[in-house]
Amino acid sequence: MLDSSGTEAPAHMGAESRPQWPWLATAAMAVAVGITYYLLARVSLNLLMTPRGMAAYWPAAGVATGALLALGPAARAPIAVAVTIASFLSGLSSYPGRPVAVTAIFALCNAGEPLLIAWLAERPHRSAGFDLDSVPRVLRFLFATGLAAAASALVATSGYFIILHNPQVSFPTFWLYWLISEAVGVLVIAPLVIGIARSTHNPPRVSELAEGTCILVVLALMSVLAFIGSTDHWYTILPLAMVLPLLLWPAARCPPVFAAAAIFVLAVVIIISAILGIGHLGEADLPLGQRLLAAQTALVTVSSCTLVMAALFAERRSRDALLSSSIARLRTQKDAFRRLLGSL
Repeated sequence: MLDSSGTEAPAHMGAESRPQWPWLATAAMAVAVGITYYLLARVSLNLLMTPRGMAAYWPAAGVATGALLALGPAARAPIAVAVTIASFLSGLSSYPGRPVAVTAIFALCNAGEPLLIAWLAERPHRSAGFDLDSVPRVLRFLFATGLAAAASALVATSGYFIILHNPQVSFPTFWLYWLISEAVGVLVIAPLVIGIARSTHNPPRVSELAEGTCILVVLALMSVLAFIGSTDHWYTILPLAMVLPLLLWPAARCPPVFAAAAIFVLAVVIIISAILGIGHLGEADLPLGQRLLAAQTALVTVSSCTLVMAALFAERRSRDALLSSSIARLRTQKDAFRRLLGSL
């Protein structure tokens, strides 16, 4: 091989400039995603269940979706295999008496849903590095999440009713529980995974990191007071009014990863209050199913609105930076033109 000077370059120079064994890194990421998926699935199936015996939240779907969108199309096959195996093993260990065919159908649905979300969200770009920094991308991500969750719920519910001819739950109820638990898991976890992956390549400034961390701490404290505190206090009447400004602050002032982290913090507090049965989600006057549905609907709405607002502010910051760069470039060209005229 010859270099630009015409002399022969060492054969090892081109090999050193390329990454070694990229398949090994992809396989390692797939194994990590599979282990995380299995652990989160076991936690979801053991901590909080709906009155019909289904998981109220499914954060494992958010981990798989976020990993697929962050790593790009090259990681789809390994992560899909890892998610299928992890979902199948978690179903077998949590429900040993359930037919294996039902567990296999659920595992395929759990693997197909993040694949469909990633395909729909990445379709116009078809490249790695998906980010939620623009409104069209956020809307496409929300649409893909809703469509994929509905399709996954339909296939899983159909298989459940075909194999188990006398289930204890109706078809619409099973479909709705599956749909909303998957959607909540994706909207809460996937943006955070995507934001962390993007931050490794484009880390935030020290001022943004300090400001975003402080806001997240304040948001956690206010969320605890609003949702976990005793309902006897006056400030627990308006929980969303207390946390909404703290959700908009990181969206307006920090990169999108901090808005995703704010959604995650709020979701953790709400889920803990539901598990412990305290605060507004512990009111005995309302059935558990209605309380869980209210919490899930609130998380879906708040997550969607926060992601859209963060994308709007990210677009504005990007346009301001582009405008400032253009102005600086014009000034440089103007100065160069003046120097040229002076020389002439």
